[in-house]
Parts: sequence; structure tokens; C-alpha cells
Amino acid sequence: SIVMRCLYLAGGSIALAFAALQCRTALQANMRAPSGSVFGWLAMCLMGTVNFPTIEDAVRRLAVADNECVVELGAGHGVGIRALAAAGRAGLDVWAVEISAQFRATLLETTVLPASRVVDADAKAMPFLKSGSVDKVLAVNVVYFLDPLPEYLAELHRVLRPKTGIVLFACKFELVSSNGAPFVNVELAPVVQAMKRAGFEVRVEEVDLSALGDAKYSYTAVTGRKL
Repeated sequence: SIVMRCLYLAGGSIALAFAALQCRTALQANMRAPSGSVFGWLAMCLMGTVNFPTIEDAVRRLAVADNECVVELGAGHGVGIRALAAAGRAGLDVWAVEISAQFRATLLETTVLPASRVVDADAKAMPFLKSGSVDKVLAVNVVYFLDPLPEYLAELHRVLRPKTGIVLFACKFELVSSNGAPFVNVELAPVVQAMKRAGFEVRVEEVDLSALGDAKYSYTAVTGRKL
């Protein structure tokens, strides 16, 4: 009957919608730490598509100098690490802090970092870094996942050099989901306020990279200097 056919089609639509929701949830979970699953592979591909020019620009914006200690949080594909190496600065001490085993393997395969500098750690606890020892911290599309944010900011404040230490969050708030975990910090103003409360002087700049071929390369540079 027509009624039964409509019920059948409706049931199929509901099943499809539920499957799509499950896929989106799995993909979002892998955006923070890609696994070895197909969703992890897809997340790695998506991040590579929109992030590479952003990361390279953010590294230039950091303006690293000779003999500095630089830490990249969520170093991922290694684009930032390679860009730091290409900067040609002498005596750089570069660390990659990465919670994804898939990405750590990629970093060891595609960068010159020794295993001792590719660290499996959550950035809210970095005991391998001495207090006041870090000059620059780079975090591209990372701040959304830092929960609770004050704990992460407190650890960044601890490891950065007083008065000169810099953290640069490169953010694309307009591209992340506002539907909760794993995306927690999805608005600029609360992030800025949290950074100020943690003891940072904060500067915000909108960086337009659309001339490179895609508006998604553009980002918000949120720079904090340790007071």
C-alpha cells in the first residue's frame, strides 16, 4: 500500500540519517587524534587539505631565531617541523608534541627530528620541558580540543620564557563544529579571555590567505606573550 511504502521510505531515511550521524561523530573524534581506522585516514586527509599553507604561514609569523627552543603542539603531518627546519636557523631545539600514534609515525618518517623530540604527551602536562625554557609554541587548529583550557594554558605559561615566550594559536573557528566534544573551544572571545587570565598579553590578527587558492587557508592568529 501507499502507507506501507511511505513508512518503508521513512525508515530508510531515518537509518541513513543515523548512519551519517555515526560517521560524523567518528570523524570528529579522529580530528583530535587520528587512529588507524578509515576515519583516522580520512581525518588526516582533511587536515592536510586545509592546513598546509596555514601552518607554513604561521611558522613564518613565529619568526624563530637562532638557538631558540620551539614546541609544536599537534605537529601532525610534520609540515610545521619541516618549515622550521627550512627557516635555516642555527641551533634550533624543536619538539613535536603529538598524541596520535599515526601522526607520530609520520613525523619520524618525514622529518629530521630524533625520536626523543617526538613526544607522546598531552600538552597539559609536559614534564620533559623545564620551566621557562621554551621560546615559541605553535598550535595550528589545536585550541578547540584543549579541555579544560585553563589547565593547558597554565602549562604553556610554565614552560615559556618570562616576558618573551610566545604561543601562537592558529584558529579556524568558522570551520569547526559547535556540537560539543571533541570541539570544546569554538569561539574567539572566551579563548582570549582565558589566555589573559592565565597571564598572557594577547594579540589577535585575521590572516587572509585566500589568494593562495582557497579561503579555508585563512585563519585567526591568536598570539600570547607570557607576562
